[in-house]
This record gives sequence, C-alpha cells and structure tokens, in this order.
Amino acid sequence: MAEGLDKKIEQLEGLYKTIPKTQCTKTTCADWCCSRLPTAVNADGLFISLPLIYSIEFLNIKKFITENFQKKDIEEFYDYNSKRPLCSFKDPKSPGCLIYPVRPFTCRVFGRCVPPVFFGMEYPPEAANEIFCPHLKIMDKDKEKVFQDRFPVYWTELANLSASVSVFTIEQLDAIHRVSDVHDIFITGWKEFALLTSATPLWLEKNFASFWKAHGNLL
Repeated sequence: MAEGLDKKIEQLEGLYKTIPKTQCTKTTCADWCCSRLPTAVNADGLFISLPLIYSIEFLNIKKFITENFQKKDIEEFYDYNSKRPLCSFKDPKSPGCLIYPVRPFTCRVFGRCVPPVFFGMEYPPEAANEIFCPHLKIMDKDKEKVFQDRFPVYWTELANLSASVSVFTIEQLDAIHRVSDVHDIFITGWKEFALLTSATPLWLEKNFASFWKAHGNLL
C-alpha cells in the first residue's frame, strides 16, 4: 500500500476511535442493523448494495479482507452478480459482522439517536428516527456530547479523506472521463465499488455511462 494511503487509513482509524462504543442488548434481533435495513429497489429491481460507504472505507475494507480471508470468500465479496439487499459482510452463521474491526461509519452510528444528517446532507427528523434502536447501549457516555456535536462534521471529514485518494487506476479514471462527466466516485455500495474497481478500462468505456445513469440516481 502506498505511503500516502497508509496515512489516510491511519486518519480514518483515528476518526473511528472518537466514536463512543455501543453494545447491542437484545441478542434476538442482533442482525437487524445489517440484515433488515430498508433498501430502495426501483421498478427495474435496481438497488445499491449494503454497506453504503465512502471510497476511503472501501480501501480500508479491501485491505482487511485481503489479509484475513481465503480466495473463495474474497471472490464472493467481489461478485456483483451475487448482490442481494443484505449486507455483503453479514455472517451467515451468526448475528455477527465478518469485517467488524473495519466496519464503516454508517454501521458504527446505526441505532444511535443522531442529528438528521447523513453523507453530508440534511434529512427530515424522521430519517434519523428510522435508524434508532432502543436496545443499543452507549458504553462511553462521557464522550457522547462531543460525538453528537461533531456528528455533522464527520461526513465532511470522510468526504475529504476520500477525495484525497482514489479507488481507481489512472487508466480506469480516463475511461470513465471519456464517457461521462464523472470525475471520481466517493460514495456508493460495496458491490458497486467492487464491480467498478475490478473492471477493465475497455469495460468501463463500454458500460460505465449506462451503469451510472441507472445506479447513480439511487444514491
């Protein structure tokens, strides 16, 4: 991994450490946050796969699964054709998460009572209520006030970290530029990032414009 990216990953990890720890207190629904999230599926059956992440988080998760999983598991994580409206990293054998140490920001704040700001945009108050879970216990209560005040800023910090690196090669970006006005992609689903970053420049030149026209509207 390039030295510059190493530093960005360290900054991401530092950001995660400032989030007060939580604990699920009702084991019977422990998979709700990663299995039963509402996923908007349009008339054509299209949806963005969970988790919805920043590109810096994609690179962090990519590094983790490369170092900790077997080839067949990694192939499954990257297989866009196996996409389903459930989190790609939901452990099928337990209520747990397969990438828990590097789970993205949205997973770390899910279930909390937070201001209605997501991915840097303000939403109606009921949007924040939808992710609230009364069975989530905040462990570091002394840090919660600081966290709540900083919550809207976290999204900006994640966006800035993502804008400073790219998940694509120069050749891939050139292909994307030739067929669209997209300069880079900072937010999308895991499977969408997996598909696009694994694609050849030729595939991107032939397919990116139509793919992004359909999927970009879902963000």
